[in-house]
Amino acid sequence: MDSSCLTFLESRVEGPKMNRRIDLTSTFWSEDYLTGIDWLLHNIQSDISELVQFADLYDKFQETWTYAAKQVAKVSSGDALEGYTKVKSYGKGTEMVARVYRNQTRQLERLTEKLRTTSLAAVEDPIKNLLFQYREFQTDVESALKLDHGKVKRQMDALRSMHRQIKKKAAAIATLDPEDEEDLQSMETVVERQFPTSLGTSLKFSSEAEWEEYLSRLKNDVPITKRKWVIPGLPNEYFSGGDLYHSLKRLDAKMDTSLFNLENVGQQLLDFGVLRSYNDVLHRPGYKFTHQGFYCWVPDAPTPIGSMSPASSSGKILQDIWKRVSSGGAVEEDTTYAALEISQLNEQFVKQWFLWENEKLKLEVDLFYFMKKFAKLSKQKFQTMVEVDKSIVANFQQEWNIDGKASTVDADEAWYEVYSKNHGTIGFYTPHAGLHFEMYTLQGTPVSQPWLFGTPLQDMPVLDNEQPVVLQKLLEKAQSLDPDIVAKEWAAPLDLVGISNMKRDCLNEYLLDCDHAAIMDKVLEKWTLGPNIIQLLRAWLLELPDSVVPFTLIGSFKEGGLDWLDLCPSSNLQCIAALAAHFSWLGPERLAVLFEQEPSPQPFPISHHFVRARVRAPLDCLLFDANLHRFFLDDDFAASCARAARASPSARTGRPPKNHLTVADSYEFVPRPFRTSSCEPSPTRNKRLSGLTILHPTSG
Repeated sequence: MDSSCLTFLESRVEGPKMNRRIDLTSTFWSEDYLTGIDWLLHNIQSDISELVQFADLYDKFQETWTYAAKQVAKVSSGDALEGYTKVKSYGKGTEMVARVYRNQTRQLERLTEKLRTTSLAAVEDPIKNLLFQYREFQTDVESALKLDHGKVKRQMDALRSMHRQIKKKAAAIATLDPEDEEDLQSMETVVERQFPTSLGTSLKFSSEAEWEEYLSRLKNDVPITKRKWVIPGLPNEYFSGGDLYHSLKRLDAKMDTSLFNLENVGQQLLDFGVLRSYNDVLHRPGYKFTHQGFYCWVPDAPTPIGSMSPASSSGKILQDIWKRVSSGGAVEEDTTYAALEISQLNEQFVKQWFLWENEKLKLEVDLFYFMKKFAKLSKQKFQTMVEVDKSIVANFQQEWNIDGKASTVDADEAWYEVYSKNHGTIGFYTPHAGLHFEMYTLQGTPVSQPWLFGTPLQDMPVLDNEQPVVLQKLLEKAQSLDPDIVAKEWAAPLDLVGISNMKRDCLNEYLLDCDHAAIMDKVLEKWTLGPNIIQLLRAWLLELPDSVVPFTLIGSFKEGGLDWLDLCPSSNLQCIAALAAHFSWLGPERLAVLFEQEPSPQPFPISHHFVRARVRAPLDCLLFDANLHRFFLDDDFAASCARAARASPSARTGRPPKNHLTVADSYEFVPRPFRTSSCEPSPTRNKRLSGLTILHPTSG
C-alpha cells in the first residue's frame, strides 16, 4: 500500500534507543480517500486469494482421496473373494489359499475404512471459516465505504464549485468603481411607515396609537418558531399564514372568517410593511399573501448609524434595501445584486460545508472501524496458517507415522513484517488538497481572520508573542489541568465524533465573529474537560496543511541535530517552541511513558502530530519519536526555537488591514422552516429561494 492509503501497523525497529515495539493500530489516510479504500479492498482480495488457494487444494485433494478410497474398496470387496474361491476350489490346497486371501481382503477393508474416515477437516475448517469471514467483510466494505465515499465526493465537488463561484464573484466586486462600492455601504434611506385606517371590513383605527396597540396584541398572540441559527440584526422568528389567521379570529370575533377576507387582511399587513415573506428577502412589490406561506414581523426602524453595533448594522442594511427596492428608490442594480449574490453564495457554501463535514465524519468513522477489523482479520490469517501447519504435521504423525516439520515462523512477527514493508506511511487527518474553508465580504475581500482549522501557520492570527491564537489559548487552558490527565489524553485514541462536535461549535461562533480569540474563549467555556482540550489541540495540529516541522525539513530532522531550525519558518518555530514548553511541563516521567514505554500506551504515534512524512517509510515514526523526546527533555530547546524564530524572516502574508468584518457580516444561514399549518404543497412563489444577508461594513 502506498503513501495515500489507510494502514494498520505494529512495528519494531532494532537500533540504539529505538528497539521498542509501538502499536499503530489506528486509522491512516491522506488526501485521496478513494485510493485508501481501493487499497484496502486490494489487500482484502489478496488475502482472499491466498485463502482460496488453500481451500482449493483441500477440495481437490479430498475429491481425489474419496475417489481413490472407493476404488480400493472395490478391490477389497467380498465379490473378488467369491470369484477366486469358485474358480480355484477344484485345485489342491485351495482352502488354505482362500483363508489367506480372506485375511488379505480384511486388512485391505480396514485400510479402506481408514482411508474413508480420514479427512482434513482439522486444517480445512479453520481456513474455510476465515475465508467466509473475509468474503463477508469484503462485501460490507464495498457496500458501505463506496457509498460513503460517493456522498463525500459529491459534497466535495459541490464545495469546490461553489468556492470557485465565490472567488470569481469576489474578484468582480473588488474591481468595481469607487462610486459603485460606496453604494454597497451607504444605503441609509429610511421610509416612513404609515398606519392603516382599517383592516378588513370590521377593524377601524382612528389613531396611530390605536393601530400600534392592536399590532402589539397581534404580535404577542401569533405563535412563533425560532430559527436554529441566530441572525444578528434580522428577525430570527417566523410564523405560518395559518397561525396568523387563528390570531386574527381570536382578536376580532366579528371578523369575516372566509379565506378570501383573511387573505386580504394578510395582504394589507404585507403591503403596510408590518410583515414580510420568509422567502422573499427583498420584499419585492407585487408579492401575494397566502395562507400556506411563512412570514416574519418586520422590526421597527433601527438605531442611528453612530450607535449601531457591527452586528445590527447588517440588519439595517437589509431593511433599507427592502424599503428602497419596494419604494422605487434609486439603487445601483448591478452593485446591489452583486452583493446579494456573494451573500447567497457564502450562505450556500457554509451550508454545504456542514453537509460535507457530516458525510466526511461518517466516512472516517467507517474507515476506522473497517481498518481495525481488517487488522484483526489479517493477524488472524497468519495465526491460522501457523495453527493448520502444526495441525496437519501432528495429524499425519499420529495417524500414518509420517514425519514432518511445521513452520517455525512467528505469526505476530510475520504480520508485522507485512505492515512494516508493504504498507504506506501514516496519513491520518492529512488535509484535502485544494479544499479549505474561506469566506468573503461584500467588498470582495476575505474576512479579517481565516478559518481556525486547515489554515497555513503563516496565515494564522497571532498574539504579541507571535504564537497562533488558537494554539496559545489551548495550551494556556491545558496548563490549568492536571498533568496526568493531559499526558493520558495525548496517548488516547482520537475521538472523531467529539472533535467533529467541537469543530462545529467553533464554526458556529466563527459565523458570528471571526475573531480567533473570541471564538476560543466561548468554545473553551463550553468544552472545559481536559480530554476535550487536548483532543481539540491534536485535531488542530493534524489538520494543518503541513506539519509544524515542515515536510521539506524532515530529512534534516531525522538526523537528530538542530540544523533544521535555521531553515524553519518563523511561524513554525514559534509553534514548536510553545509545544516544547508544554511537553517540558509534563515532566520526564510522563514523557518517558509517551515516547519510550513498551508496549506503547497509545494506538497512534504521537510524533505524527508534529512531523508528517509523506514517503514510504512506515518505521520513521520511531525516529521521530526518539528525536522529539530528546528535544522536549532539553530545557534549552524552546529557547533555541525562539532565537531561530527571531532570526528567521517571517513568511506571514497578512490580510487587508482595512477589513474588520466578521463572517456574520457576509453570511447568515437561514434554514427552511417545517410546515406548521398545512401539508399541501406551497405555490411556486412560496418556495424558499435562498436565505441571504446584506451587511454594512464598519469603516476601517
